[in-house]
Amino acid sequence: IDGAGIEPKLGGVAMGLAEGKTSGAIKGNQGIYFVKLVKKGASSTDFDAEANKKSISSQTKNQIKNGIVQSLVDAADIDDNRIEKLK
Repeated sequence: IDGAGIEPKLGGVAMGLAEGKTSGAIKGNQGIYFVKLVKKGASSTDFDAEANKKSISSQTKNQIKNGIVQSLVDAADIDDNRIEKLK
């Protein structure tokens, strides 16, 4: 969902709705949502499972890398004395 991130529950709920029906409240990762199915039909874009898999894999690797670096920074006991050397 643009601007909301990954909300896997919404797709599942939408698949179970009849045309013209609105779901009840759905608790997502970023908020509470309602889904209204306007029309069932084929996707307007082709789904490339392999490209999607590569994209998710790349995003996951980056998140892990960033998490490791941040953990190291948080755990480090470093005093930044650079300003005193410049005086």
